[in-house]
Amino acid sequence: MAARVAVIATASEGAREIVKPNQTGRLVPIGEVQEIANAIIDLLNDANQRERLAQNAAIAARERFSLQQMVAKTEQVYEEVTAE
Repeated sequence: MAARVAVIATASEGAREIVKPNQTGRLVPIGEVQEIANAIIDLLNDANQRERLAQNAAIAARERFSLQQMVAKTEQVYEEVTAE
């Protein structure tokens, strides 16, 4: 996402947390090889959608995984752990 590339991922728990379907990428059912192939072909044939997904993904990555966000989340974990 941060590399500004359209994302196609299987709908695993982690991917569902990060990839927003048809906003920041495409999610396909786990194990559905034909669905993955179709998603790749769709994005290869649709430059506008590919660019839109890539741009949205890059923005989302910057917002969610910026240095400031990562520091804040790490501090939060330390505060929670030391409060116990």
